[in-house]
Amino acid sequence: MSDFQQLSEDDLKDIIYLQDHVIAHIKAENLAPYIVARTDTYFEKHLLPPHKMIGFRKNGNGKLLAQCAFHVPQNFKPEKEIGLEDMPEFDGGDSVTILQAALVHPEARGKGLMKTMILDWLDWAKETSKKHLLARVEVSHQASISVFKKNDFNRIGLVKDARDGADVYVYHKILKAEE
Repeated sequence: MSDFQQLSEDDLKDIIYLQDHVIAHIKAENLAPYIVARTDTYFEKHLLPPHKMIGFRKNGNGKLLAQCAFHVPQNFKPEKEIGLEDMPEFDGGDSVTILQAALVHPEARGKGLMKTMILDWLDWAKETSKKHLLARVEVSHQASISVFKKNDFNRIGLVKDARDGADVYVYHKILKAEE
């Protein structure tokens, strides 16, 4: 496991601060709209099982510099999910996890934190017997796209995000039992 730590309700204020800071930076720099603000309730839900949230703090206990949620959907039906109609080899009994709310503080970009989040997510998925891993990535976010490609995720769709209208790639990986 990496230097990322599991987040808890005690971290909620820092989680919201990081989200708001990243969104403000994106607006100030006129960057693509690939982050939509999530509510306190969203984060509270994802701090509890079966979900998980991880974060990376400066010097281990300082400012929160990166975070993401490992979402476990209930009653997942890919044909009803935008962009997932062509998801291969899906059986309704298979377990699914979706990477959500992945954020990296502007001062921490380019240091491999997104890669580490994805690798931690892969480890967690294996430990919890998940088979299908899904992520949506805004098409202009080439750094994240590169990390997904390098970790053998397949692009299975291009959709419009219902929340902000951004073009988003859908990435998918099937974990084999021996991985």
